[in-house]
Amino acid sequence: STPSLNSLNRMHPKKAASQYRGITLNKQDKQFRIVVLGEHIGTAEDELSAAFAHDEHILNHFRDNEILMSKLNNVKKPENYTFHKVKEKYKDLPKGISYRKNINTYIVRVRFKKQKMIVLCIKDKQEAIKTYNQKLNEMKQNWEAKINALPITRNANNIAVVRTSKWKESLSDEEKKSQEILVDDEDWHTLKKMGKWHVGKEGYAGSAKGRMHRIVMNCSADDSEKNVDHIDNNKKNNQKINLRLLSKNDSIHSHNKRKKDGTSSKYIGVCFSKRDKNWIGCIKYLGKNARKTFYVEEEAARFYDQKATEFYGVHAKLNFPIDDSLLRKRTFDKTDIEIETSNKRAKHSSSEKKDFP
Repeated sequence: STPSLNSLNRMHPKKAASQYRGITLNKQDKQFRIVVLGEHIGTAEDELSAAFAHDEHILNHFRDNEILMSKLNNVKKPENYTFHKVKEKYKDLPKGISYRKNINTYIVRVRFKKQKMIVLCIKDKQEAIKTYNQKLNEMKQNWEAKINALPITRNANNIAVVRTSKWKESLSDEEKKSQEILVDDEDWHTLKKMGKWHVGKEGYAGSAKGRMHRIVMNCSADDSEKNVDHIDNNKKNNQKINLRLLSKNDSIHSHNKRKKDGTSSKYIGVCFSKRDKNWIGCIKYLGKNARKTFYVEEEAARFYDQKATEFYGVHAKLNFPIDDSLLRKRTFDKTDIEIETSNKRAKHSSSEKKDFP
């Protein structure tokens, strides 16, 4: 639906100027005005004539609209029917322009953001529209120049940040940090022009224009076939280097989710089995589960890393990201985890338990 159609479903107010829908009373000239979907179509001298003209306009122009057809006033044509169609000078006037009948003049009111309103009186309709657009563009340019002249706000790490409407100097350092969104320098002024920003319940930064991470990646809200993924899982880090565009069915998006709090293991893809009293490493890919049990928690985490690397390559989210120097060290020296694993294997073998999986 649209806001105008949605408003039609409201109950007719009891204290309205008229008992009929789409009819208002102009107290200055005591004429009943007829309005359909926000458009003034004319006036009538009595209420019944206005109600009939309202229904007639809908039947002539909106017969296919089920909502409007259900909201007809259903009155008969009165004997003294009078209807004055709105003149051309009243029609097609943009927002900010009105016509004064008593002085035969167009009143132009120009206002943008918090800039002072300009009021002009112009006789010609086309000249009034031209003047309105010209003054509005001047106000927009002045406002944009003012925003472009603002210095970029930065955090303690010298990274550009956009502050939400809840940010205040009186907040603690931790609270201030929670109301700061990391962005690139080249995007700061553009995002600043989009109005007030806030952090929603899901943790994403958004405004009336949409969610910031989708705006930064030029991905419209209507494009449901694409997801924008935060690589470091920080939804308030909207730098381009931290964002990547993925298709809707790409499993990397779900693979990169943050680990939930309160789980049995601090590692990704690892859980503890109370029944078997061992650790399970598990990862799901394309509907199939890769699963294995271990006596040592870290070994289960390394199994998950191994499978995640096989499935997702450079996009894999690992428990133990290994750099070249650590990899060379592990080639020659046993780590504490490997020594602990060997000792447990020997212990279970001596007690005649099942072999280590």
